[in-house]
Amino acid sequence: MPSGSEVSPAPARPSLADMVRVPGGSFLMGSENFYPEEGPVRSETVEGFWIDRYPVTNAAFREFVEATGYVTVAERVPNPESYPGADPAQLVPGSLAFKRPPRGIVSRDPRAWWQYLPHTAWHRPAGPDSTIEARERYPVVHVAYEDAQAYAVWAGKSLPTEAEWEYAARGGLKAAIYVWGNEFAPGGRLMANTWQGEFRWRPRAWCRRRGRGVARRAAAGRPESDAPLKPFPQGVHNGAEPGSRHGPNRGWLGLRTPKRNQESEP
Repeated sequence: MPSGSEVSPAPARPSLADMVRVPGGSFLMGSENFYPEEGPVRSETVEGFWIDRYPVTNAAFREFVEATGYVTVAERVPNPESYPGADPAQLVPGSLAFKRPPRGIVSRDPRAWWQYLPHTAWHRPAGPDSTIEARERYPVVHVAYEDAQAYAVWAGKSLPTEAEWEYAARGGLKAAIYVWGNEFAPGGRLMANTWQGEFRWRPRAWCRRRGRGVARRAAAGRPESDAPLKPFPQGVHNGAEPGSRHGPNRGWLGLRTPKRNQESEP
């Protein structure tokens, strides 16, 4: 069972065909409008780099697994030493999946809307009986940081830093609240795969039946629905526009080239 440190790069050099060059520069990173951990807003400077236009897909991750025999964290039996006192019968491979609570909840305990599903992994994303069939171009999910690092090594690339990711995601906009500007839904148009309704349990489609009105895309944020992707102004995906063939925006961002300030094909 190869671990991240045991994965070797693929023989072929990484291609820039599906990557975009992000020129270096300075920007205001972080936000004080939402979560405390996003602040404070501070000035950051990054060197130029190449970054994937789209998330790593199920098809690409499957190619990696088939080439290396890699087993993700979600597929491994948990180490009993990491869970002292746990019932050994409960230490089975698996991952978390969203579950809609039966009613409104006030608790901020994430266990109220997440559940641990045994034998759930990247190729069984919705539970042990699910599959990625017909979802080859969806972003891979149930991937731990260790798994992402292993894939990056195999692909001959590296994971972007937090600053590089936010800089690319901003698409050249300066100090904007959202990646498309400062208005959440310009002209009433939703710009991301956003939950609509009372979060965690009642989507907006339910509200429509109760006569409370409905947004333009009532199911866009429901757990069953997926918003397609399209590149940012700089070419990096953001999930804002429908009509693209690259799948939903519930995966992790793609990779960057390992050499900073590289202007051409590695």
